[in-house]
Amino acid sequence: MWKCPKCGREFKNTNQDHFCGEPPKTIDAYISEQPDSIQPLLHQVRSTIHTALPDEKALPLPLIAEIAKWCYETGNYH
Repeated sequence: MWKCPKCGREFKNTNQDHFCGEPPKTIDAYISEQPDSIQPLLHQVRSTIHTALPDEKALPLPLIAEIAKWCYETGNYH
């Protein structure tokens, strides 16, 4: 088990990504909390999803996060 030194929560994986405290409530809040270098990619993902699903009012934040993580880790964001 790994314990986050900042918030004290315990996780199965060492250095597991998580939000210390309250997670963001909106996509904009989530994007603004990410590193500046990643924010353009997240905006691109958001725009692509909105183009594909224009009638969708609220996309689940975990879905956006997983898509963004996959794009970043695999380099599939061009």
